[in-house]
This record gives sequence, structure tokens and C-alpha cells, in this order.
Amino acid sequence: EKAHGKSKKNKQSSESSTSTSEAEREEMEERYERVVLSVLCGLGWMVSCRPEVSDTTETYASIQSFRYSENHFFPEASSIVRLMQSSRGSFRREAFALVGKLCQFARSVVLSDHAGDTSPESQNDNMLPLGTLIPSVLSAERDPTIFASLMEMILTYIAVFQGNGNDPWKYLDPSLFTKSLSKTVRRACYGAPAIGWGPTILPIVASLPILDVATEPNHDATEREERMKGTEVRPLPLLAVESLWDGHKSAVGVTDTAAIVSAVIECVTFLMLRRPKENHPQFSLDCWRKCGQLLLESLVYFFMEAPDSGYGPAAASLDGLCTTLSRDILKLDTASCDEGIGDRGVSNIANWLWGEEGLQSALFRGKNDSQKVRKLGCLLKSILIQCNEADGMKPKSLIPSFVNFFHVIILSSGDRSNKSCTGDEVKLLLNIMEICTVDDFFPVRGKVKFSEDEMVTISIEHFCVNDLLRWILVHSSIATTAIETDFEILKKCIQSMPSFNRQKQVWETILRELIKSFCDFTTLAVGLSTMTRRIHNDKNNESFKSSHADLVRCAVLDSFASETCDQMMNSYRQSHHLLRDYDIIESSPKRKGNLLLFITTCLGIHDSSHKSLVSTSVIKHWINSCLVLNTDESHLEEKLILEDEAGS
Repeated sequence: EKAHGKSKKNKQSSESSTSTSEAEREEMEERYERVVLSVLCGLGWMVSCRPEVSDTTETYASIQSFRYSENHFFPEASSIVRLMQSSRGSFRREAFALVGKLCQFARSVVLSDHAGDTSPESQNDNMLPLGTLIPSVLSAERDPTIFASLMEMILTYIAVFQGNGNDPWKYLDPSLFTKSLSKTVRRACYGAPAIGWGPTILPIVASLPILDVATEPNHDATEREERMKGTEVRPLPLLAVESLWDGHKSAVGVTDTAAIVSAVIECVTFLMLRRPKENHPQFSLDCWRKCGQLLLESLVYFFMEAPDSGYGPAAASLDGLCTTLSRDILKLDTASCDEGIGDRGVSNIANWLWGEEGLQSALFRGKNDSQKVRKLGCLLKSILIQCNEADGMKPKSLIPSFVNFFHVIILSSGDRSNKSCTGDEVKLLLNIMEICTVDDFFPVRGKVKFSEDEMVTISIEHFCVNDLLRWILVHSSIATTAIETDFEILKKCIQSMPSFNRQKQVWETILRELIKSFCDFTTLAVGLSTMTRRIHNDKNNESFKSSHADLVRCAVLDSFASETCDQMMNSYRQSHHLLRDYDIIESSPKRKGNLLLFITTCLGIHDSSHKSLVSTSVIKHWINSCLVLNTDESHLEEKLILEDEAGS
């Protein structure tokens, strides 16, 4: 029993010492990690606080070989390389961040200890071998938390040579690097947030030489034989962008996907707008078309795959994607119309890019559902904002595609049960009319997408009196916010007519039909207010407002305003029993809507316009109608006509 007790105590003490040693080991590892990370962070802070100056002979490379008390003042390159290849992700992340700062503030450590000499012969053992190291670490990296530091390090390394007027691709194999980069971005950097590494792709792609993999001497004879046989091999920049586009399918969420697609748009736009140089010659026609196709596929993704709405970062990323699309499409449109762009890539594919096989095909792909219509409206709104910022510049190459889309919406509305457009479609039509001019739409003679043989002729009067009038009546019956947009379109159409008599005739026709159709007072008031509203981007606001106030004033409106006043006073007297034979009078159907809003709009006191839309004779008629007295009950009527229902 005593022996058994002793063995039990020994076993417990052994277990206690084992657990103690494991805890000590974990503590030592944590302490070691903190020390290494602190050293790396401190070195980065040191070089950023005391950067190298170009006119001094003392560099970090010269200090690096100096030993003080048998300890290196600056770590050897081999130590940094080991940390860059460490199994600990935290070590790799801080090592990449340190090397990025060395590229920015201690260039001699990356280039050479001979000022300005970047030849391979001048490199010594103390220099970081980043040229051979970058492709391997980029291809081997899997940790999503590290890619932001890694991509920034690569970008700063390339910038070191370009800042000195040297070519970084003398030390970094462009083909091997492109393959590593393509492999990484094809997997969306293994789930790393694209907002961290996405902005670095464009400058990296822009620096790549336009060489295909088959021209590199390090590649086998099979690739060179394929090239000699005519097999098309993508240039390195295009190869990287194609892989980046494939990466949007591997992205984790909407935010990352939108950031990747935005990066693709920026890259292909840059490639198509870049002028050829000695190290950046022209692509082949097929490669230019591939660039254009990537742009169109990005547009289709925005229309059909991206969510219609979002919250927080997702909404911000979608807004950023819309802004990037509108900005770069506008850049390409402007460049396509420039006569001096014969040497740029977009000039080689302009007819295809903006034609039926290009932009028009992308716009008409899939159904024109509400999501697509809203997104196209957001895109056009963003284009309008950028056009206004550029002194009212209007796109030209986009007009044919937008005109076709305009008429497709009009024709498709006729196939519905209510023969009308939705509110989103009406807003889209207004945006299209603001980008283009009304003359681009009416009259139209051309093919319509519904049928290859169908020919359509639409005059502006036909559109206003038939389609637009029907839309106003339908929208007023369901009380939507599209009524104001309908009248905005009507205002633009009427304003484009060259003759004032023609404008007056169309306006009176539409107003007469609205009154006959028993349109409510609110719709009429909104229409009158919209027709005379100030246009913020019009330099001749006052003259425009005055001319349209004269247009709105017409005999039809005066007659309706007088009849409305008579009906209102009769109804008022009937409610106060002031007419002796009121029960004999047949009451007419009551028009719905806000009557007070209609009256104040006619008088010009509803908004800041202060312009009466009815003649003075109508106003006098209103006053006299209010003062009419019944001779038989004059005293009672004279008293009650000046009182309201509350007796005040």
C-alpha cells in the first residue's frame, strides 16, 4: 500500500510538471512572437521616420554591413527572407509590411549599395533577392489576412525601379510573376477582402510588359511552336485581367465581388486608352475585342447579377461599381469620338464596341425586368452627374443604344393590360432624354428589336397625345409618384417643338383630354407646377419659366378653372342650404383630388413662381362668384357666405 501511494504521488507530480512545461512552452512561444513582431514593426517605423535622402552618401545598405559589438545594426537579408517564408502568418504579414517600407524609405537595401547602380552584378549578399522571391511567395500564400500587405509590397517594389527610371522586369521574371498573380487573383486571393488588394491591381497590370508567354526564352519549345502555328497567346496584362475576372466568381460576398469587377473595369479601360510605346506595343484585334468583352461582361454583371439594393458596405460597393462603370464608359465614349486616337486600342474596336454586337447586345441581354431598369437608371444618372461636372459634355457613341432602348420600352408598354410603363421605366426614359436630345428619338425610322423586319415611325405628337397621355391617366388612377416624371417628359417633348403654335396645340389637346377623362385635381396641379418648374442646369431659367408659363396659359385651362369655381360655389351653397331649390339641381359627379392645391397652383401662390396661370378675367370671375347673393334670402346669405363651417 505504501508503494502504491508513492507511485500515485510520483504520477501526479509528473503530470503537474508536464502541464507546467507545456504552459511555459506556450508562454515562451508567445513571448518570442511578440518580440519578433515588435522588432519588425520597430524597423519599419525607424526607416519611415528617417528615410534615405537622394543627395546623401550614407544609406541603409552601407550601415547594414557594419557590426557593433558583434551584432548587426540592421538584420541580414537572409533573416528577412526566412520571415517572409515562415510558417507563422503573423511573421509573414509583418515581414511583407517591413519590406514594403524598405522599398519606400530604404531603397538601397532593395536596389544596391552603389547609388543608382541597379545592375545584377552590383547586387551583394546583403541585398534582398525580391526578384526571385516574389513569384514564389505570391504563389504559395493562402492566408487571407496577408494579401493586402503582400500586394502592397509588390507594388512598392515595382515602383522602386520605375522611380529611378529603371525596368523592374530585368530582375523579376514577368511571365513567372504573371502566372503567380493570375493563380492568386483567379481564386480572389483566397477570401481576402478585395477592398484591401483590389486597388493595387491596376498599377501592377499597367507596369507589366506586353509580352506573351510564348516569347519568353525560359519557356519550352511547345509554346513557341504553338505561336509559330498561329495559336493566339494572351499578352501578360490581358492574361492577368482575365484571371481577375474569373476571380469574381470565387469572391466571398457582394462587397468583394463588386470591388473585383470594378478593378477589371479600370484595368481594361486603361489598356484600351493607353497609347502604344516601345515597351507597350499594340495588342492584336482579338485581344482588343477581349478587353471590350470584359467591359461588357462587367456591365451585364451589374445589370443582372449584382443585388438590386444593399446595406452598409454592400451598398457602398455597388455604388462604387456604378460610378466606375459610368466614369470609364464615358471616358471610352469621349476617346472614341476623338479624331486623334488612331493609335489607341479603343479606336480599333469602336464600331464593334458601340454597335449591335457590343453595347446594344449587352443592354438587351435578358429580360427588361424592374431590377435591370432601375440599375440602368442609376447608371444613366451617374453619367449625367459626370457630364454636368465636365461642363455639360454629352456622350455620342452611347446615343444609338439608348435610343433603341427608349423605343423598346415604349413598344413593350403597349403589350401590357394597362398599356402603360412602370414608374421605374418612366424615370429611365427621362434619364435617357436628358442624356440625348428629343430630336434623337422623333421621328424614328429603323428596325426594332422585337422583329428584324418591323419598321416603326413615331412622331413627337403621336407619342405625347397617345402614349404619354395614357401613361398620365393610368398613373393618376393608382396615385403613383410617376405623374411628375410623366409631365417632365411632356415638358421636354413640347420644348423641343420648333413652333410655339405647335407647342400650344399639343398642350391644349392633352389638357382637354385630361379634363374630359375626369383627371383629379392633384394630378392637374402637379402637371401645371411641373410644366413651369425651374430647370436648375439651364442658364436661361427665367426666360424658360416665362415662356412655359405663357404656354400653360390657354383657353382650355381658363374655361376649366371658371367651371370649377362655379361648381365649387354651388356645392358650398348647397351645403349651407342657401339655394331655395337646391334639391332640384342635379349634382354633377365630383372630381377627386386636392382642389385647394389646384386653385393655388393656378394663382401662382403654391410655390415661389408668383406667376398666375389663368387670365385676370378668370380671377375676376372667381371673386364675383364668391360675392353673388340670393335676393330672396339676402340677409341670411350675406351673413353665412363670409363664414366657414366652424362659424368663424
